[in-house]
Amino acid sequence: MILNLTLLALGGGFGSVLRYIIYTATHETFTHHFPWGTVTVNLLGSFFIGLAWGILGENNLSKPWRLMLFTGFFGGFTTFSAFALENVNLFSEGKTSLAIWNILASNIIGILLVFIGLYLGRLLITSR
Repeated sequence: MILNLTLLALGGGFGSVLRYIIYTATHETFTHHFPWGTVTVNLLGSFFIGLAWGILGENNLSKPWRLMLFTGFFGGFTTFSAFALENVNLFSEGKTSLAIWNILASNIIGILLVFIGLYLGRLLITSR
């Protein structure tokens, strides 16, 4: 149990730090009227969780390490709680179209990127 919690905390910590770095760099580069930092992190997280699962799957990684990577790292990296709050704020500010575009982009493209990452991960494994 202590090992699992330690691995979860380490994964979550690294994921959160990486999320902050990417979010800040993206947010400072692009317009502040649309939450590009959060969209970028969510889409990257969607792709890479699919890729990692495609490569590692359920059988190629022990349960504690799966906990660290998928629950810890990717849980710390993706930002769907921030996503929800930003959409509430966009709606509250009367920026309904931006909120709708944010919801559609993050969800539809995010799911598509999980499929692409999963496909590419499996393709990499079978081409070895």
